[in-house]
Amino acid sequence: MEVLVDVSGIDPMAIQLLGISMGVHVAGQASRQFRIGRITALDPSGPFYELLPRFLRLDTTDADFVEAVHSSLFFGSVNPYVGHVNYMINDALTQAGCPAETGKFHEVFQFTHSHPDRIYCIVPF
Repeated sequence: MEVLVDVSGIDPMAIQLLGISMGVHVAGQASRQFRIGRITALDPSGPFYELLPRFLRLDTTDADFVEAVHSSLFFGSVNPYVGHVNYMINDALTQAGCPAETGKFHEVFQFTHSHPDRIYCIVPF
C-alpha cells in the first residue's frame, strides 16, 4: 500500500479495506503495517480468533474507523463488538430464506455466514 500511496498521492486515510470472515483479520494486519482510514468487516470469523491476542485479530485500533456487519453470531462470527460500529442483521441470527428448518448445520452455517456480502452490496452504508 505504501507504493500505491507514493505513486498515486492518495491520502492513506481515504483507503478502505473490506474483509469477509478470515479476511477481516488480514485487513487488520495490513492496516497495522500501513495505517489506513477504514476497515469494513463482513461477518468476522470467530472460532479460535477470540482466543488470540488483539494484535493477531481485528481490533478497533487497526484503523481510524472499523465497522462490522454480523449475520451469524452463533455460526462462526467473532465477538459482536469488534468495530466502532457493529451492525446486527436480523439480530445476527438466521437470515431470511435460511434453510434452518432442514436441521442441517452446514446448510445453516453456509447461508448465514455468507449473507453479509449480499447485504453490503444492496444497502448503502
